[in-house]
Amino acid sequence: MANLVKLTEEGLNIANRALLTWSSVANFCKIKNQHRGSVTKFFRAEGVSTETFQSIGIELEIAEWKDNWKNFCEIVEPSKKDAREIAPVDCFSTKPSYCQGNGKQNYCAYCSLLFDRIKEFIINDQIESGGWGKSLGINECHEYWYGQKPSPLDLREGSIFGIYQAVRGLLAIGVEITCYEEIGKRLIQFLFTRQKPSGEYARFVVTRGGSEELYGSPRHTAFVVITLAMVNASADRIMKGIKFLSHITLDELKSDKAPSIAIVAFLLVYQTLIQGEWGNRNFSSQERDDFSKIWSEDLFYNAFRLLKSDDTKDTSSPLWKSYAMVPKLRFATSLVTIDILSNFEVFINNDWKKIIEILTYISKFEINGALPSDENSSKRDIGTSAYFAYVCSIRSLRERIRIAPKGETLLDLANRCFKFTIDYSKSLNDEPILSEPISTLLLIKGCPWSTESVNC
Repeated sequence: MANLVKLTEEGLNIANRALLTWSSVANFCKIKNQHRGSVTKFFRAEGVSTETFQSIGIELEIAEWKDNWKNFCEIVEPSKKDAREIAPVDCFSTKPSYCQGNGKQNYCAYCSLLFDRIKEFIINDQIESGGWGKSLGINECHEYWYGQKPSPLDLREGSIFGIYQAVRGLLAIGVEITCYEEIGKRLIQFLFTRQKPSGEYARFVVTRGGSEELYGSPRHTAFVVITLAMVNASADRIMKGIKFLSHITLDELKSDKAPSIAIVAFLLVYQTLIQGEWGNRNFSSQERDDFSKIWSEDLFYNAFRLLKSDDTKDTSSPLWKSYAMVPKLRFATSLVTIDILSNFEVFINNDWKKIIEILTYISKFEINGALPSDENSSKRDIGTSAYFAYVCSIRSLRERIRIAPKGETLLDLANRCFKFTIDYSKSLNDEPILSEPISTLLLIKGCPWSTESVNC
């Protein structure tokens, strides 16, 4: 195998100075028609081929590069373990016919291509403002999903939940997102400028008078503080958001546009931040005790009970109420809720039949090995299919599905949905696709078939 090379410290300094002409990697790649993945590796001082190394330096128009490029690089020592070798997950009980893996590989050639496509799509879906959802303005995406044309503000603001999903997926596949990379800088700045003095996080909206103002919700704030913690942003900003959430009541959550998602996101803040490793690093024991009195066992009990009440349930199906009552988000809203609920063992142990009931209901609308966005759609949707496959791969749910009546039928559909996403991913840029649901594919951690069963 040919040697890979990377920038030396001096070479990196020279390359970064040259990049200032284009302001960012994204602009450089666009103007110079360069492959973004290769350029990103180049600036991260990761291994690239000598041909790629020479070419990028020349395109950066570094005067001394052409004849002296060897002075700015060093050979990358071969790794004993492939960086992409992530623990396999036993999603299904039998090997799918399409799988080209042998049970020992974590990424066969077939699945690797899918993850590369999804990763590239999600990275390119970041808006120039720093948010996520550039795809909303392409291929009539916003009209397809929300039934109306997007305003310039919609295209600038994107989706708060989309940010959480994109960051979660990209981090899972090994993409670095911190304040030191362009993608992270823009993201963090975007979110910081949307925090109110109260600590609440929000999106800009247009008032009746035509001016812009910040309009937020506990749901927005929950997803933002979790996202900021994932990228190691300012602890003060995160704590301010958590303190805002500590005053929120369940009555406020059930009036949200997506009550089931608002409730589980609110609970997830306590589980992942206050009680998790982040809380250990940033809160005193007294502060954690104080928050534990707010996010009490009674609150969790009442929240889970609320998820089974008419305040959150759809009136005509086992599903939860769709976000903003948007028809095409009916299945997605329930899949998001299940995804987050999988973090709470007490709910899974006591109410797993509710989850099976919803997955079974959604599965009834299968169209040739894939799923539509809702009951009335006749179009196979890659996002819904991807999310269904991911949810069925979550370890705490998968074991419950297996023992459920007709559980193998659900796993078989998840299998075929994954196959559909591989085939359909060839046309990601040609369809009205949202990055929120398909980013969950990156969380499956490798080819979804394996003869091994490991913790994930």
